[in-house]
Order: sequence, then structure tokens, then C-alpha cells
Amino acid sequence: MKQKSYAKINLTLDITGILENGYHAICSIMHSVNLYDTITITQTTSKKIELTTNLPFLPNDKKNHAFRAAELFFEATGIKNEGILIEIEKQIPVSAGLAGGSSNAGTVLKILNQLFDTGLSIDELCQIGYRIGADVPYCIHGGTMLAEGIGERLSPLAPLPQIPIVLVKPNFGISTPESFRQWDQMPNHVHPNTSKIIKAIEEENIETIGALLCNTLELPTFEIIERNGLDNPIPDIKECMLHFDAYGALMSGSGPTIFGFFPSMDLANCAAEKLKAITNQVFVTTT
Repeated sequence: MKQKSYAKINLTLDITGILENGYHAICSIMHSVNLYDTITITQTTSKKIELTTNLPFLPNDKKNHAFRAAELFFEATGIKNEGILIEIEKQIPVSAGLAGGSSNAGTVLKILNQLFDTGLSIDELCQIGYRIGADVPYCIHGGTMLAEGIGERLSPLAPLPQIPIVLVKPNFGISTPESFRQWDQMPNHVHPNTSKIIKAIEEENIETIGALLCNTLELPTFEIIERNGLDNPIPDIKECMLHFDAYGALMSGSGPTIFGFFPSMDLANCAAEKLKAITNQVFVTTT
């Protein structure tokens, strides 16, 4: 059985406090984009979980969220695993702020639910997925969602129309825990106007959405890039997108991927060609 595993972007990402367990409470508007990995699961007679990807540096054991999702599925359902092979064809950049690993985990749970005809509800799949990571429940649902708590409390929002998007992943990754630790150390923070952007989404006002895009982790990520002695391409990427009339541009998640919303596919393609001078990981897609 084969399914697409979609990436997500954060139209907003705010940190609203720190919980008793030490996790950061967030408030974020998430949206699926039409950039995806392809996951195929085949039943075998190996009596074990096997996992392969087209990227040799990715783990193929329980360190991979997709592998862990399969383990937890069999544990939760009590089904004896006679053998499965999980094949992942990656297109979503790794360590990019696009929830690629979480999306893979959610897709594996959905495929296994169908393959073994277990009839688990979306909520039951989310309960399993939450044990892997806070983004997994969102990735099981997809669409446009307001995520709260540590990301597991989800409220559906009005869907966006199909909008051309350019995604640009610089040639380095960012550690999510490190981004949050850096946020803790900074005295001043930027906060999005979440209620205003939700209203703009309801009105399908793409210009206003673009103007209100905001991620409180963006400046902490800049600090991490500087501390590691790396050149920071993010301002140049944003400037290029805006030069080609993007409604707005923002870093997704803990980064470092930048996305921009464009009025037309022609403008998106023009921006993408220019941005390939910065990195080879440039993708033109849509919401």
C-alpha cells in the first residue's frame, strides 16, 4: 500500500509559556503543502520491521519516526507482526522545520490501519502518534489547524485556497531543542497576532495573511546560525521572494526552511530560479 506523506508549514508560531513538565507551550497555525515523501508498506514473512529510504544517512531503526510508528502500532493493536517492509522515497528536506519525520510517522500509522483493517479512529491514531512527537497528530489530520499545548491540541480552521509556494532549505539543519533553548535565553520576543491571521484565513485574504506571517523562533535561529559561524542566508532569501512580489515570507518551524506565498506560479518559478544560486534545495509547490 502506497501513500503520500505531506510536509507542513507554520503560518504562525508563538511560544505562550513553559509547562510544569518543562515543555514549551505553543500556539501555531499549521498548513499542509503539496511537497511530499512517498511511503510504501509491503507485508513480508520476515517477522520484523524493515525500513529503507533513498537517503543512506537516515536511520533505518527505531531512531526513525516511521519505524517507531510501526512498532507502536503493533503494540497498541496487539497484532502479531509477521513482517513488513517500509520504503520511504524522501523529497521533503531533512531537519528543515517541515515535519518530514513526523509526517512519515503519521502516514505509516494510517497505512497500517488500512492494511490490517484495524478500524482505529483518527483520534486513536493521534494518541499513538503523540507518543512519537507533538507534530505527529497534526500530520495525521493535515489541512489547516490551530495547534496548542505542545502542538497536540488541534482545532480545524478554514482551508486556504490553492496558493503557489516556494520553499527554500539552506544547506544546514537546525536542532529544534536548541532553538527553544535559545529562545529561553533571549530577553525580548516577537509574537504573532494569531486571532487576526485566523480572521484573514476565514476571509481568504492572502495579502493580509502574508503581511501577518510570524515565527517567534526565527530570531533565536539567527542567533544559532551566527554562533555556529555560518553565513545566514535567510534575510537574502526573504528579500528575493519579496522582490518577486511574494505576499510574505517566513521561516517554518524551527527552521531553517523559508517559504513564500506568491500571486502566480510564474512569479514563484522566477523567484525559485534566482534562489537556486543560494541552495539547491528549492521547491515550487502549492498549499
